[in-house]
Amino acid sequence: MINLYAKYAIIMMILIKLINYYKMYNKNLMDQSDMINKFKAWHIDLIEKVQKITGLSNYQIIWISFAEGLIIGFFVCYLT
Repeated sequence: MINLYAKYAIIMMILIKLINYYKMYNKNLMDQSDMINKFKAWHIDLIEKVQKITGLSNYQIIWISFAEGLIIGFFVCYLT
């Protein structure tokens, strides 16, 4: 029969592993959020550059994006 000390040792090992898994999961979430923030910043910079080159307003960019989404959606639905 396992004595009381061995039971506590097993429980502590399990808790330490759970804490390490949580830290790894939390680090991955932070890495993903950093990557998402970098992508957003890159995308905003790209849109601003295109707006300066073409002279389009935010409203016009939104409508162009909407139309592009409809066209791509139509082709995806039509081809599948």
